[in-house]
Amino acid sequence: MLPALHYSAFVLATEIESFSLAGKLSAQRHLSGRRLVRGVVRKAAAIALVVSALAMSPAAASGDALVNTVQSPPNPVPFGQDVTLTITVTNTGPRAFPSGNEADTVLSLFVLRAQSDRVAPNTYTSVTGANGQACVPTAAKVPFVDCALSGFPAGATTTFTAVINAQVSVDHSISVEACRVDCGQLGQGDVTTIVGCGVPALAGRLVADARRALAAQNCALGKVSRKSAPKRKRGRVLAQTPAPATQLPPGAKVAVVLAGP
Repeated sequence: MLPALHYSAFVLATEIESFSLAGKLSAQRHLSGRRLVRGVVRKAAAIALVVSALAMSPAAASGDALVNTVQSPPNPVPFGQDVTLTITVTNTGPRAFPSGNEADTVLSLFVLRAQSDRVAPNTYTSVTGANGQACVPTAAKVPFVDCALSGFPAGATTTFTAVINAQVSVDHSISVEACRVDCGQLGQGDVTTIVGCGVPALAGRLVADARRALAAQNCALGKVSRKSAPKRKRGRVLAQTPAPATQLPPGAKVAVVLAGP
């Protein structure tokens, strides 16, 4: 195993905390918009704009769900690998989740990129319930996926599975919500996925292109040295360290040798 993969627990915890803070700030900016979109989908835009300013009903605002999320593989996740989130929902309240005229109850998921200017996969490859039923994706500025939980019995537990490809570090907002037009949260199980550097092949690239390729896979350009080479190769990468396909911690530097006079 490469020495670079041996994080200290402290360093990894610090990175997760940093990513989580950025994601939570982004979530605060986007959450109201996402809920408004759901309101538009459920009722109508005009109704949603009015009702979103009103206080939540007691039924929608109660906290009666325990949400536990387990990620596999653990952080840091190798670049390009599928990440599976196993989400266990338990109704800890004295009655079934709201349903029918009272409210619709859903497990809701959405993705926010953390500390990255790159566009992250903005939704999941798949989200399924315990019996294999697919959950419902909704296209929006911040896309979200809903899994039905209306009428879910008190004391019962169920499991959902979400899959996403690891491209950039992201925050997963995962919550059980009771919705009429607006929504109230019954429980939350957010997690953060930290994605490592997957070293790309740089041979033959110009420096600017190499830098972009590294950034696209969560790496950074390290030491640049030069070696004499034919004129037609000058300015291009002759060699790199470490080798392509090496998995490193996020932000790891890759050294290159450029062709020079």
